[in-house]
Amino acid sequence: INNVGNLYSSGRYPDDPDEQYTVANSGGNAFWDEPTADAQENFSVRLFGLYNCDKTGDYQFYVCSDDHSYLYLSTDDTMARKVQIAYEPQWNNPRSYTATSRRNAANPENRSPLIRLEAGKQYYMEQVGDEGCCGDNFSTAVRRPGVSNPPTTPIAESFFAPTRYA
Repeated sequence: INNVGNLYSSGRYPDDPDEQYTVANSGGNAFWDEPTADAQENFSVRLFGLYNCDKTGDYQFYVCSDDHSYLYLSTDDTMARKVQIAYEPQWNNPRSYTATSRRNAANPENRSPLIRLEAGKQYYMEQVGDEGCCGDNFSTAVRRPGVSNPPTTPIAESFFAPTRYA
């Protein structure tokens, strides 16, 4: 399935994927980020995990992918309370979190509003997207409280509970 809308309506989302595996990145980044290889074409992907919040404050999340993707965050550690907080409207190059190409320059869709998180809590996070052809990348970054510069790398794997599935 290479279209998020088709994925949602397939009857297979979220519990019956063609493949399921634990994400393990050599770079220590939690979400799949494959900026140099083009491994496969025409598929949809769902990545999810529990984000461990270690500092109370306002967070801003950024999503980047090739092609479309949607980023969800829950108010707690359950999927049931997830809400869409950002999306990639078309496609973008790997880790292009702040670029405005193919995004609304005045209000980029790939950035969440500021979201208040509490230290010591876990939050369910999910990114769902599709890949048509060409470059493959799919990641989420975060600007943490007290940081003024936008992020340049995906969320570190250490911020997630040990097991995530894709």
